[in-house]
Amino acid sequence: ITNIYINSYAIGAGTASLLGILLNTPIEQGGAGFQGKVRVFGYGTPPVICDKSNNSSFISDTDDYIVAVVNQHDIIPRFAIQNLSAMVWWSNNNTNVAPKDETKEKKKGGGMFSSASSFVGDMGKKAVC
Repeated sequence: ITNIYINSYAIGAGTASLLGILLNTPIEQGGAGFQGKVRVFGYGTPPVICDKSNNSSFISDTDDYIVAVVNQHDIIPRFAIQNLSAMVWWSNNNTNVAPKDETKEKKKGGGMFSSASSFVGDMGKKAVC
């Protein structure tokens, strides 16, 4: 096999990223042994790996073969539990995000789930593990 290309969207892109890591890992480390032959292109990839240690190069090593394309308004790539918790907290504690008609309802305790249009915010931040 000369090259392996994997292309997918959303949940499939997350799976493709994990498959790419498995295929690119040497056999001695439990992988498939196709180092340097794998390229993954994910569109709207959800967070599927987390590098908990700040000094590890695991995630930066995947930069050589995994490309993740994210639309600025796509929520799937930001769908980590840490981001959801922050989004709910922010929505329930920020009264400046609702249209004027909803501001009074929001101050009374209406939150992110009180109406479909009550949450508008910057979703451009990465998940923090």
